[in-house]
Order: sequence, then C-alpha cells, then structure tokens
Amino acid sequence: MARFSANRSHIIRRIRPRTMFICWTVAITALAMFFATPVSAQVAESGQGESSDGFECEFELYKNRIFVEAFVNEQGPYRFAVDNGASGIGRIDASLVEQLKLRKTGTTRNSDGVNSSEIDVVAVDALTFGGSTKENISLLSRDYNGNRQGKDRLDGIIGLEFFAGGTLEIDYPKNILRYKEQSTLSPEQDGVFSYQDWLELPITFENQKFQGTIDTGSSIPFHFPMKTLESLKTTEPVKRGIARRAYTEFQMWEATIQEPFRVGAVPIENCTVASSELAEHINIGTGFLKDYILTIDQPGKLISLRSPDSPHGDKR
Repeated sequence: MARFSANRSHIIRRIRPRTMFICWTVAITALAMFFATPVSAQVAESGQGESSDGFECEFELYKNRIFVEAFVNEQGPYRFAVDNGASGIGRIDASLVEQLKLRKTGTTRNSDGVNSSEIDVVAVDALTFGGSTKENISLLSRDYNGNRQGKDRLDGIIGLEFFAGGTLEIDYPKNILRYKEQSTLSPEQDGVFSYQDWLELPITFENQKFQGTIDTGSSIPFHFPMKTLESLKTTEPVKRGIARRAYTEFQMWEATIQEPFRVGAVPIENCTVASSELAEHINIGTGFLKDYILTIDQPGKLISLRSPDSPHGDKR
C-alpha cells in the first residue's frame, strides 16, 4: 500500500567523507533507476496493491480530507484529494498544468452551488492512481490553492467518476481505499441503501426523516440547512465563523442536536452540527465519516456506512 514519507531528520548523523561518497554514489544510481522505471512499476514498488479486477492503496487523512498519490502523464507522484463532490474523473491545479505544459482545450462554467466562474479544460494523456489508469481524458483546472502552503496544498482531485465501473470502499479507520471493478453490495444486506443522482443516506429522527448527501471533500461533520435545524430540538445556535465555497463566502452557525437520530444504520446522539442559510440539504462530511467504513457501489447504485466491527452480510 502506498505510504507517505515520514520526516526522519531526527536520525541524521555525521558521516565520514569516504562513507558519504559511497552513499551519494548509491543514491544517484537509485534515483537514475527510479526515473527510468515506468509508472506502473513505481506504483507497484510504492506498495499499492493491484489485481486484475481492482486495487487497494493507503491514503493520508489530513485535516479531515483524503489525500493520495497520483501520476499525471507518467510523472509524479503528486498530491491529489479524493472528493466525490467533484464532477467528472477529476480536477488539476493550474500550477501543475503549467509545470507539465498540459494543453488547454477549452473553457467551461463551474458552479459552487451559488456562484459560478469560467475555468479551463485541459487534456491529459493518463491519470494513474492506485494502479488504475484513465487515458485520454479532460480535466477541469483552476487555482485550487490560493495561499495554501505545505501539506495544505493539493495538485488535483480524484472525482467519483474515476471509480464509475465498480465499488469504492473508503476504510477511514485503517486509512485504506479499496476498489473492485464489480458490484459488491446487495439491497438485501442490513445497512445498505439505494441512491439516485446523489450519494445519499437517510437521516432518521423519531418523527422526521431527511436525506443526507455524502461529501468526502468536506471536513465538516454535518452541515444542516437553517430551516431543517429549526425543526429539531437543539441548543441555541451560535456563530461559528465565515466559511467559503469555491466562489462564495457565507456565515456558519453551530448547535448541538438534543435528540437521537440515525445516519443510515449508524446511531447518533448529542451531535454538534454546522448550519447556514446557504445550505439546501444536509451535508455529511469526512469530519463524521472518518470513524466508519463508507462503501459506494456505483453499478448497483447502492451505498453503505458501517462501523469497523459491523461487516456486511446480514440479510434484512
């Protein structure tokens, strides 16, 4: 499984000149061999598991966002987020487009649900992640970073369409992504629900029921419409601060729901949620999902959220 390098500066120690020369010779040779190795081999050597019908790889959970290593046109690895809310196969940051001299093929309008802006469309020969490659694709591109630095920066986004042919399992507790090029869920299993256009799970209270939209690109556990929150038993909402979508800023509020509810089959009590006038539906982000295993079966249009100790298999 692919692993992100740890900082090992604490083990660096003084090396004698002759030993240092030998080490530099070995290192240069190793680098030359690495850059001469095809991407497929680099992926295999990085520890990402690949089979004829899918793959498995490790991800980094940073500030409640999923980050993986991806290759673009056989170069990389680059730091990509996994976001089911991003339409298409993926997105790519404008800085990487410039670095790789990718060809712009046009522009399109992109919306954050409130406002929109014109962004570029670029041609990519190959996008490789987890041992799977999508060839001859178009990716939307803009500046996704602004003033972000270090690990807050990203080179692109892997969208849900990348996994369109099969089942994606995000095992948050183990930091592992698993993909199978087949349907793996059954509507007869406990905790499995069908969805239509959006990835949704039922949110069930004693006297009310809503649909919650899964958003792996959001770090917020729950984002409720203000009107929905007002229909529930909660603490008095307090201002949380200003939040931002791609092109829109808005006021966020926070309150604790004082009645039990279920997300899919998962029971929840005394949950603190965010709320705004801007929200049109309940959003379920990685801030909540990170304690569970999320399975998205696109061929069957089925979805499941379960705790690590609740395997699938039981019939309803």
